Amino acid sequence: MIHQLINMSPSKNKTEVTKESIRLRKGLTYFGIQYAHWKSNCRLIDSLNGQTDLDLLIHPICKEAFANCMKELGCKRLRSPSWGTYQDVEDWICLDEETGIFLHLHIHFSLVTGIKHVKHLRLPWTEIFFDHLTIDSRSGWPIPIPELEVIILIIRIYAKMPPLERVKRVKNIPDHMNKELQSLLQASEVTKIKAICEKLNLIIPYNFEKMVDDIVHDPNHNAIEKIARHFYNQLGGFYQKDWYLSVSQSLIYRVKIKLMGKLNPWVGPFSFKKRVVSGGRIFAFVGSDGSGKSTLSNEILNWLSYKIDTQYFYFGKEPFIKCGRRHMFFLDNFIYKEGFVGNILRRSLGSSFFVLRSKKKANMLKLASNLKKKGSVIVCDRLPQLQVPGINDGTMLHDGKNSLMSRWEKNQFEKIQTYNIDVVFKLNVSPQVAISRKPGHDQDTIRKKCQLISMVNFPNAKMIDIDADRPFPEVLLDVQQIIWKHL
Repeated sequence: MIHQLINMSPSKNKTEVTKESIRLRKGLTYFGIQYAHWKSNCRLIDSLNGQTDLDLLIHPICKEAFANCMKELGCKRLRSPSWGTYQDVEDWICLDEETGIFLHLHIHFSLVTGIKHVKHLRLPWTEIFFDHLTIDSRSGWPIPIPELEVIILIIRIYAKMPPLERVKRVKNIPDHMNKELQSLLQASEVTKIKAICEKLNLIIPYNFEKMVDDIVHDPNHNAIEKIARHFYNQLGGFYQKDWYLSVSQSLIYRVKIKLMGKLNPWVGPFSFKKRVVSGGRIFAFVGSDGSGKSTLSNEILNWLSYKIDTQYFYFGKEPFIKCGRRHMFFLDNFIYKEGFVGNILRRSLGSSFFVLRSKKKANMLKLASNLKKKGSVIVCDRLPQLQVPGINDGTMLHDGKNSLMSRWEKNQFEKIQTYNIDVVFKLNVSPQVAISRKPGHDQDTIRKKCQLISMVNFPNAKMIDIDADRPFPEVLLDVQQIIWKHL
Protein backbone atom coordinates (compact mmCIF):
# COMPACT_ATOMS: atom_id res chain seq x y z
CA MET A 1 0.00 0.00 0.00
CA ILE A 2 2.71 2.48 0.99
CA HIS A 3 4.69 1.77 -2.19
CA GLN A 4 1.63 2.50 -4.33
CA LEU A 5 0.95 5.81 -2.56
CA ILE A 6 4.55 6.90 -2.81
CA ASN A 7 4.95 5.98 -6.47
CA MET A 8 1.60 7.45 -7.53
CA SER A 9 2.09 10.81 -5.81
CA PRO A 10 3.78 13.22 -8.22
CA SER A 11 6.65 15.30 -6.88
CA LYS A 12 6.27 19.06 -6.94
CA ASN A 13 9.86 19.70 -5.89
CA LYS A 14 11.58 22.56 -7.64
CA THR A 15 15.05 21.20 -6.93
CA GLU A 16 16.21 17.89 -8.37
CA VAL A 17 16.82 15.27 -5.68
CA THR A 18 17.00 11.47 -5.67
CA LYS A 19 13.73 9.61 -6.01
CA GLU A 20 14.63 7.62 -2.91
CA SER A 21 14.68 10.80 -0.80
CA ILE A 22 11.19 11.67 -2.07
CA ARG A 23 10.06 8.14 -1.31
CA LEU A 24 11.57 8.41 2.18
CA ARG A 25 9.83 11.72 2.93
CA LYS A 26 6.46 10.41 1.78
CA GLY A 27 6.96 7.21 3.75
CA LEU A 28 7.68 9.08 6.98
CA THR A 29 4.60 11.23 6.40
CA TYR A 30 2.44 8.20 5.58
CA PHE A 31 3.38 6.54 8.88
CA GLY A 32 2.42 9.68 10.81
CA ILE A 33 5.94 10.27 12.10
CA GLN A 34 6.98 13.63 13.53
CA TYR A 35 10.29 14.32 11.85
CA ALA A 36 12.53 17.10 10.57
CA HIS A 37 16.00 17.59 9.15
CA TRP A 38 17.37 19.31 12.22
CA LYS A 39 20.78 20.74 11.32
CA SER A 40 22.96 21.91 8.45
CA ASN A 41 19.95 22.64 6.28
CA CYS A 42 22.09 24.79 4.00
CA ARG A 43 23.34 21.43 2.71
CA LEU A 44 19.96 19.67 2.71
CA ILE A 45 19.89 19.19 -1.07
CA ASP A 46 23.36 17.62 -0.92
CA SER A 47 22.07 15.26 1.79
CA LEU A 48 19.04 14.29 -0.29
CA ASN A 49 21.42 13.46 -3.14
CA GLY A 50 23.63 11.24 -0.96
CA GLN A 51 26.60 13.63 -0.81
CA THR A 52 26.44 13.93 2.98
CA ASP A 53 24.40 12.56 5.91
CA LEU A 54 20.68 13.14 6.40
CA ASP A 55 20.43 14.28 10.04
CA LEU A 56 16.83 13.59 11.03
CA LEU A 57 15.23 14.27 14.38
CA ILE A 58 12.41 11.79 15.07
CA HIS A 59 10.06 12.46 17.96
CA PRO A 60 10.73 9.72 20.56
CA ILE A 61 7.03 8.75 20.69
CA CYS A 62 7.38 7.75 17.01
CA LYS A 63 10.29 5.36 17.53
CA GLU A 64 8.27 2.18 16.90
CA ALA A 65 6.47 3.71 13.91
CA PHE A 66 9.82 4.80 12.51
CA ALA A 67 11.22 1.25 12.75
CA ASN A 68 8.13 -0.05 10.92
CA CYS A 69 8.58 2.62 8.25
CA MET A 70 12.21 1.64 7.71
CA LYS A 71 11.22 -2.00 7.37
CA GLU A 72 8.50 -1.16 4.86
CA LEU A 73 10.85 1.00 2.80
CA GLY A 74 13.54 -1.70 2.82
CA CYS A 75 16.18 0.39 4.61
CA LYS A 76 19.06 -1.37 6.36
CA ARG A 77 20.10 -0.73 9.97
CA LEU A 78 23.81 -0.16 10.59
CA ARG A 79 25.86 -0.53 13.78
CA SER A 80 28.58 2.05 14.42
CA PRO A 81 31.94 1.28 16.03
CA SER A 82 32.28 2.21 19.70
CA TRP A 83 33.57 5.72 18.91
CA GLY A 84 30.51 6.47 16.79
CA THR A 85 27.78 4.99 19.01
CA TYR A 86 25.61 7.45 20.91
CA GLN A 87 22.51 7.15 23.07
CA ASP A 88 19.28 7.89 21.16
CA VAL A 89 21.10 7.88 17.81
CA GLU A 90 20.70 5.25 15.08
CA ASP A 91 22.19 4.75 11.63
CA TRP A 92 20.21 3.53 8.64
CA ILE A 93 20.99 3.36 4.95
CA CYS A 94 18.81 3.21 1.88
CA LEU A 95 19.52 2.96 -1.85
CA ASP A 96 18.31 5.07 -4.71
CA GLU A 97 17.96 2.22 -7.20
CA GLU A 98 17.79 4.56 -10.17
CA THR A 99 21.29 5.95 -9.58
CA GLY A 100 22.95 3.49 -7.17
CA ILE A 101 23.42 6.32 -4.64
CA PHE A 102 23.28 5.56 -0.92
CA LEU A 103 21.39 7.81 1.48
CA HIS A 104 22.79 7.62 5.01
CA LEU A 105 20.17 8.42 7.64
CA HIS A 106 21.67 9.69 10.90
CA ILE A 107 18.62 9.35 13.12
CA HIS A 108 18.31 11.28 16.39
CA PHE A 109 15.54 10.63 18.91
CA SER A 110 16.82 13.54 20.97
CA LEU A 111 18.97 16.60 20.28
CA VAL A 112 22.45 15.37 21.15
CA THR A 113 25.69 17.11 20.27
CA GLY A 114 29.11 17.73 21.74
CA ILE A 115 32.69 16.54 21.76
CA LYS A 116 33.77 14.30 18.91
CA HIS A 117 33.19 10.57 19.55
CA VAL A 118 31.21 11.30 22.76
CA LYS A 119 28.32 13.78 22.21
CA HIS A 120 28.11 14.77 25.87
CA LEU A 121 25.26 17.32 25.63
CA ARG A 122 21.53 16.60 25.30
CA LEU A 123 19.42 19.66 24.49
CA PRO A 124 16.02 19.44 26.28
CA TRP A 125 14.05 21.16 23.54
CA THR A 126 12.41 18.40 21.51
CA GLU A 127 8.84 19.64 22.03
CA ILE A 128 9.72 23.27 21.35
CA PHE A 129 11.67 22.17 18.29
CA PHE A 130 8.65 20.46 16.72
CA ASP A 131 6.53 23.51 17.49
CA HIS A 132 8.80 25.71 15.35
CA LEU A 133 9.13 23.99 11.99
CA THR A 134 8.76 25.26 8.47
CA ILE A 135 8.81 23.52 5.08
CA ASP A 136 11.92 23.84 2.95
CA SER A 137 10.73 25.36 -0.33
CA ARG A 138 13.37 23.54 -2.37
CA SER A 139 12.66 19.99 -1.20
CA GLY A 140 9.41 19.87 0.76
CA TRP A 141 11.19 18.59 3.89
CA PRO A 142 10.30 19.96 7.36
CA ILE A 143 13.15 21.94 8.91
CA PRO A 144 13.43 24.27 11.94
CA ILE A 145 12.80 27.97 11.41
CA PRO A 146 16.13 29.80 10.92
CA GLU A 147 15.93 31.54 14.33
CA LEU A 148 15.78 28.18 16.12
CA GLU A 149 18.40 26.56 13.92
CA VAL A 150 20.81 29.44 14.48
CA ILE A 151 20.54 29.06 18.29
CA ILE A 152 21.20 25.32 18.03
CA LEU A 153 24.15 25.96 15.72
CA ILE A 154 25.68 28.54 18.05
CA ILE A 155 25.52 26.03 20.91
CA ARG A 156 26.90 23.25 18.70
CA ILE A 157 29.88 25.44 17.80
CA TYR A 158 31.01 25.61 21.41
CA ALA A 159 29.89 22.11 22.40
CA LYS A 160 32.00 20.59 19.59
CA MET A 161 34.98 22.90 20.16
CA PRO A 162 38.09 20.93 21.24
CA PRO A 163 39.37 21.76 24.75
CA LEU A 164 42.66 23.21 23.49
CA GLU A 165 40.82 25.46 21.04
CA ARG A 166 38.76 26.92 23.89
CA VAL A 167 41.82 28.27 25.68
CA LYS A 168 43.45 29.87 22.65
CA ARG A 169 43.49 33.66 22.50
CA VAL A 170 42.40 33.62 18.85
CA LYS A 171 39.65 31.10 18.22
CA ASN A 172 39.33 29.07 15.05
CA ILE A 173 35.81 28.05 14.05
CA PRO A 174 35.50 25.56 11.16
CA ASP A 175 34.85 27.35 7.89
CA HIS A 176 31.72 25.34 7.06
CA MET A 177 30.14 26.20 10.44
CA ASN A 178 31.05 29.86 10.04
CA LYS A 179 29.45 30.03 6.58
CA GLU A 180 26.38 28.21 7.84
CA LEU A 181 26.06 30.67 10.72
CA GLN A 182 26.28 33.68 8.39
CA SER A 183 23.60 32.22 6.13
CA LEU A 184 21.23 31.55 9.04
CA LEU A 185 21.76 34.95 10.66
CA GLN A 186 21.00 36.70 7.37
CA ALA A 187 17.75 34.72 7.11
CA SER A 188 16.78 35.41 10.74
CA GLU A 189 15.21 38.30 12.62
CA VAL A 190 16.95 39.23 15.87
CA THR A 191 13.63 39.86 17.63
CA LYS A 192 12.51 36.33 16.76
CA ILE A 193 15.83 34.91 17.97
CA LYS A 194 15.28 36.66 21.30
CA ALA A 195 11.71 35.30 21.48
CA ILE A 196 12.95 31.73 20.85
CA CYS A 197 15.64 32.17 23.51
CA GLU A 198 12.94 33.11 26.00
CA LYS A 199 11.00 29.92 25.20
CA LEU A 200 14.19 27.90 25.59
CA ASN A 201 14.93 29.57 28.96
CA LEU A 202 18.16 31.01 27.59
CA ILE A 203 19.40 34.38 28.81
CA ILE A 204 20.72 36.45 25.94
CA PRO A 205 24.01 38.33 26.43
CA TYR A 206 24.17 42.09 26.96
CA ASN A 207 24.04 44.11 23.73
CA PHE A 208 22.98 40.97 21.82
CA GLU A 209 21.59 42.79 18.77
CA LYS A 210 24.84 44.68 18.18
CA MET A 211 26.87 41.48 18.62
CA VAL A 212 24.75 39.71 15.99
CA ASP A 213 24.99 42.68 13.62
CA ASP A 214 28.76 42.75 14.02
CA ILE A 215 29.03 39.03 13.28
CA VAL A 216 26.90 39.35 10.14
CA HIS A 217 29.05 42.16 8.76
CA ASP A 218 32.39 40.98 10.13
CA PRO A 219 32.43 37.28 11.10
CA ASN A 220 34.99 37.54 13.90
CA HIS A 221 35.64 34.08 15.37
CA ASN A 222 36.23 35.39 18.88
CA ALA A 223 32.91 37.24 18.82
CA ILE A 224 31.12 34.08 17.68
CA GLU A 225 32.82 32.08 20.41
CA LYS A 226 31.78 34.63 23.03
CA ILE A 227 28.06 34.27 22.20
CA ALA A 228 28.38 30.48 21.86
CA ARG A 229 30.08 30.18 25.25
CA HIS A 230 27.44 32.40 26.87
CA PHE A 231 24.61 30.10 25.74
CA TYR A 232 26.54 26.88 26.30
CA ASN A 233 27.39 27.73 29.91
CA GLN A 234 23.68 27.82 30.72
CA LEU A 235 23.31 24.13 29.79
CA GLY A 236 25.52 22.49 32.41
CA GLY A 237 22.55 20.57 33.81
CA PHE A 238 22.03 18.74 30.54
CA TYR A 239 25.37 16.95 30.20
CA GLN A 240 24.95 13.24 29.52
CA LYS A 241 28.46 12.70 30.88
CA ASP A 242 30.84 14.60 33.08
CA TRP A 243 32.83 17.10 31.02
CA TYR A 244 36.28 15.86 32.06
CA LEU A 245 35.26 12.23 31.57
CA SER A 246 33.94 13.10 28.10
CA VAL A 247 37.20 14.85 27.14
CA SER A 248 39.22 11.86 28.37
CA GLN A 249 37.03 9.39 26.49
CA SER A 250 37.27 11.43 23.29
CA LEU A 251 41.07 11.49 23.58
CA ILE A 252 41.20 7.72 24.15
CA TYR A 253 39.09 7.11 21.05
CA ARG A 254 41.27 9.40 18.91
CA VAL A 255 44.42 7.61 20.04
CA LYS A 256 42.78 4.23 19.48
CA ILE A 257 41.70 5.13 15.93
CA LYS A 258 45.15 6.45 15.05
CA LEU A 259 46.88 3.39 16.51
CA MET A 260 44.53 1.02 14.69
CA GLY A 261 45.24 2.86 11.47
CA LYS A 262 48.97 2.37 11.91
CA LEU A 263 48.62 -1.31 12.84
CA ASN A 264 45.92 -2.16 10.30
CA PRO A 265 48.21 -3.40 7.49
CA TRP A 266 50.19 -5.51 9.97
CA VAL A 267 47.64 -7.16 12.27
CA GLY A 268 44.29 -6.16 10.69
CA PRO A 269 42.04 -5.84 8.94
CA PHE A 270 40.25 -3.70 11.52
CA SER A 271 36.75 -2.29 11.23
CA PHE A 272 36.60 1.50 11.06
CA LYS A 273 33.14 1.96 9.59
CA LYS A 274 29.61 0.84 10.29
CA ARG A 275 28.54 -2.79 10.05
CA VAL A 276 25.28 -4.27 8.87
CA VAL A 277 23.09 -5.21 11.86
CA SER A 278 21.53 -8.14 9.99
CA GLY A 279 25.01 -9.61 9.43
CA GLY A 280 27.86 -9.33 6.96
CA ARG A 281 27.99 -10.71 3.44
CA ILE A 282 30.56 -12.12 1.01
CA PHE A 283 30.27 -11.18 -2.65
CA ALA A 284 32.62 -12.62 -5.27
CA PHE A 285 33.27 -11.85 -8.93
CA VAL A 286 34.49 -14.47 -11.41
CA GLY A 287 34.95 -14.32 -15.15
CA SER A 288 37.50 -14.45 -17.94
CA ASP A 289 40.08 -11.79 -18.71
CA GLY A 290 38.28 -8.73 -20.05
CA SER A 291 35.06 -9.40 -18.18
CA GLY A 292 35.73 -6.52 -15.76
CA LYS A 293 36.29 -8.48 -12.53
CA SER A 294 38.84 -6.18 -10.93
CA THR A 295 37.29 -2.95 -12.20
CA LEU A 296 33.86 -3.99 -10.93
CA SER A 297 35.24 -5.30 -7.62
CA ASN A 298 36.99 -2.00 -6.91
CA GLU A 299 33.94 0.06 -7.87
CA ILE A 300 31.75 -2.04 -5.55
CA LEU A 301 34.36 -1.68 -2.79
CA ASN A 302 34.34 2.12 -3.11
CA TRP A 303 30.53 2.21 -3.31
CA LEU A 304 29.94 0.10 -0.21
CA SER A 305 32.76 1.75 1.74
CA TYR A 306 30.86 5.05 1.71
CA LYS A 307 29.42 3.98 5.08
CA ILE A 308 29.71 0.19 5.40
CA ASP A 309 32.80 -1.62 6.64
CA THR A 310 33.96 -3.38 3.48
CA GLN A 311 37.11 -5.44 2.91
CA TYR A 312 38.74 -6.34 -0.41
CA PHE A 313 40.22 -9.83 -0.93
CA TYR A 314 42.13 -10.62 -4.13
CA PHE A 315 42.42 -14.31 -5.02
CA GLY A 316 44.52 -14.08 -8.20
CA LYS A 317 48.15 -15.03 -8.82
CA GLU A 318 49.36 -12.62 -6.14
CA PRO A 319 46.70 -13.02 -3.41
CA PHE A 320 46.37 -10.11 -1.00
CA ILE A 321 43.99 -8.27 1.34
CA LYS A 322 43.62 -4.53 0.95
CA CYS A 323 43.75 -2.55 4.21
CA GLY A 324 42.79 0.99 3.29
CA ARG A 325 45.31 2.09 0.67
CA ARG A 326 47.87 -0.57 1.57
CA HIS A 327 48.09 -4.33 1.24
CA MET A 328 47.96 -6.36 4.44
CA PHE A 329 51.36 -7.71 5.42
CA PHE A 330 51.99 -11.46 5.29
CA LEU A 331 55.38 -13.08 5.79
CA ASP A 332 55.09 -14.81 2.44
CA ASN A 333 54.09 -11.74 0.41
CA PHE A 334 57.46 -11.49 -1.32
CA ILE A 335 57.07 -15.00 -2.78
CA TYR A 336 54.22 -13.88 -5.03
CA LYS A 337 55.73 -10.60 -6.20
CA GLU A 338 57.08 -10.33 -9.72
CA GLY A 339 60.79 -9.66 -9.81
CA PHE A 340 64.14 -11.35 -9.37
CA VAL A 341 63.67 -12.51 -5.75
CA GLY A 342 60.13 -13.77 -6.30
CA ASN A 343 61.11 -15.67 -9.46
CA ILE A 344 64.05 -17.37 -7.73
CA LEU A 345 61.91 -18.41 -4.76
CA ARG A 346 59.10 -19.79 -6.92
CA ARG A 347 61.58 -21.87 -8.95
CA SER A 348 63.16 -23.15 -5.74
CA LEU A 349 59.81 -24.14 -4.25
CA GLY A 350 58.68 -25.96 -7.38
CA SER A 351 55.21 -27.51 -7.14
CA SER A 352 55.06 -26.80 -3.41
CA PHE A 353 54.58 -23.13 -4.34
CA PHE A 354 51.08 -23.89 -5.64
CA VAL A 355 50.26 -25.76 -2.42
CA LEU A 356 51.40 -22.77 -0.35
CA ARG A 357 49.37 -20.39 -2.49
CA SER A 358 46.22 -22.50 -2.22
CA LYS A 359 46.75 -22.72 1.55
CA LYS A 360 47.04 -18.94 1.75
CA LYS A 361 43.81 -18.50 -0.21
CA ALA A 362 42.00 -20.94 2.08
CA ASN A 363 43.21 -18.99 5.12
CA MET A 364 42.12 -15.73 3.52
CA LEU A 365 38.61 -17.08 2.95
CA LYS A 366 38.48 -18.30 6.54
CA LEU A 367 39.35 -14.76 7.66
CA ALA A 368 36.68 -13.38 5.33
CA SER A 369 34.09 -15.67 6.91
CA ASN A 370 35.05 -14.49 10.40
CA LEU A 371 34.75 -10.84 9.34
CA LYS A 372 31.36 -11.61 7.81
CA LYS A 373 30.14 -12.97 11.14
CA LYS A 374 31.04 -9.65 12.75
CA GLY A 375 28.98 -7.70 10.22
CA SER A 376 31.57 -6.69 7.61
CA VAL A 377 31.05 -7.02 3.87
CA ILE A 378 33.73 -8.81 1.87
CA VAL A 379 34.36 -8.21 -1.83
CA CYS A 380 36.27 -11.07 -3.45
CA ASP A 381 38.05 -10.37 -6.72
CA ARG A 382 38.16 -13.88 -8.25
CA LEU A 383 37.57 -17.11 -6.33
CA PRO A 384 39.40 -20.46 -6.46
CA GLN A 385 37.27 -23.08 -8.27
CA LEU A 386 37.51 -26.85 -8.75
CA GLN A 387 35.67 -27.47 -12.01
CA VAL A 388 38.29 -26.26 -14.53
CA PRO A 389 41.94 -27.00 -13.66
CA GLY A 390 44.80 -24.86 -14.90
CA ILE A 391 42.70 -21.85 -15.85
CA ASN A 392 40.20 -19.35 -14.40
CA ASP A 393 41.75 -19.62 -10.91
CA GLY A 394 41.58 -23.41 -10.88
CA THR A 395 44.09 -25.95 -9.53
CA MET A 396 47.55 -25.86 -11.15
CA LEU A 397 48.89 -29.34 -10.23
CA HIS A 398 46.76 -31.46 -12.54
CA ASP A 399 49.21 -33.76 -14.34
CA GLY A 400 46.94 -36.80 -13.86
CA LYS A 401 49.47 -38.63 -11.70
CA ASN A 402 47.65 -37.84 -8.44
CA SER A 403 50.90 -36.81 -6.79
CA LEU A 404 51.14 -35.87 -3.13
CA MET A 405 51.47 -32.19 -4.01
CA SER A 406 48.43 -32.24 -6.31
CA ARG A 407 46.38 -33.94 -3.59
CA TRP A 408 47.45 -31.32 -1.05
CA GLU A 409 46.55 -28.51 -3.41
CA LYS A 410 43.18 -30.07 -4.24
CA ASN A 411 42.51 -30.53 -0.52
CA GLN A 412 42.87 -26.77 0.01
CA PHE A 413 40.57 -26.05 -2.92
CA GLU A 414 37.97 -28.43 -1.48
CA LYS A 415 38.21 -26.64 1.84
CA ILE A 416 37.55 -23.35 0.07
CA GLN A 417 34.36 -24.78 -1.44
CA THR A 418 32.95 -25.45 2.06
CA TYR A 419 32.75 -21.74 2.96
CA ASN A 420 29.42 -20.02 2.42
CA ILE A 421 29.71 -17.29 -0.18
CA ASP A 422 26.51 -15.26 -0.31
CA VAL A 423 26.58 -14.30 -3.99
CA VAL A 424 28.99 -15.15 -6.79
CA PHE A 425 28.63 -12.93 -9.84
CA LYS A 426 29.62 -14.80 -12.97
CA LEU A 427 30.61 -12.14 -15.50
CA ASN A 428 29.84 -13.57 -18.93
CA VAL A 429 31.60 -11.82 -21.78
CA SER A 430 31.92 -12.74 -25.44
CA PRO A 431 35.45 -13.44 -26.77
CA GLN A 432 35.19 -10.49 -29.19
CA VAL A 433 34.45 -8.00 -26.39
CA ALA A 434 37.01 -9.54 -24.03
CA ILE A 435 39.75 -9.37 -26.67
CA SER A 436 38.91 -5.75 -27.47
CA ARG A 437 39.29 -4.92 -23.76
CA LYS A 438 42.56 -6.88 -23.41
CA PRO A 439 44.37 -6.32 -26.72
CA GLY A 440 47.75 -7.33 -25.31
CA HIS A 441 46.62 -10.75 -24.05
CA ASP A 442 46.80 -14.06 -25.89
CA GLN A 443 43.57 -14.29 -27.89
CA ASP A 444 43.32 -18.10 -27.85
CA THR A 445 43.62 -18.13 -24.04
CA ILE A 446 40.89 -15.51 -23.71
CA ARG A 447 38.57 -17.50 -26.02
CA LYS A 448 39.18 -20.61 -23.92
CA LYS A 449 38.51 -18.77 -20.65
CA CYS A 450 35.29 -17.29 -22.03
CA GLN A 451 34.11 -20.74 -23.05
CA LEU A 452 35.06 -22.54 -19.83
CA ILE A 453 33.66 -19.98 -17.37
CA SER A 454 30.21 -21.51 -17.88
CA MET A 455 31.46 -24.67 -16.13
CA VAL A 456 32.50 -22.81 -12.96
CA ASN A 457 30.18 -23.39 -10.03
CA PHE A 458 30.20 -22.89 -6.26
CA PRO A 459 27.76 -25.20 -4.45
CA ASN A 460 27.50 -23.06 -1.30
CA ALA A 461 26.78 -19.80 -3.09
CA LYS A 462 23.98 -18.16 -5.02
CA MET A 463 25.25 -17.92 -8.60
CA ILE A 464 24.10 -14.92 -10.62
CA ASP A 465 24.96 -14.55 -14.31
CA ILE A 466 25.76 -11.04 -15.48
CA ASP A 467 25.94 -9.97 -19.13
CA ALA A 468 29.31 -8.23 -19.05
CA ASP A 469 29.20 -7.29 -22.74
CA ARG A 470 27.04 -4.31 -21.79
CA PRO A 471 28.45 -0.84 -21.06
CA PHE A 472 30.11 -0.76 -17.66
CA PRO A 473 27.67 1.74 -16.02
CA GLU A 474 24.78 -0.63 -16.82
CA VAL A 475 26.63 -3.62 -15.38
CA LEU A 476 27.62 -1.67 -12.26
CA LEU A 477 24.08 -0.48 -11.53
CA ASP A 478 22.70 -3.99 -12.11
CA VAL A 479 25.21 -5.46 -9.62
CA GLN A 480 24.56 -2.68 -7.08
CA GLN A 481 20.84 -3.40 -7.11
CA ILE A 482 21.43 -7.13 -6.63
CA ILE A 483 23.87 -6.57 -3.77
CA TRP A 484 21.41 -4.24 -2.07
CA LYS A 485 18.73 -6.95 -2.12
CA HIS A 486 21.14 -9.41 -0.50
CA LEU A 487 22.51 -7.11 2.23
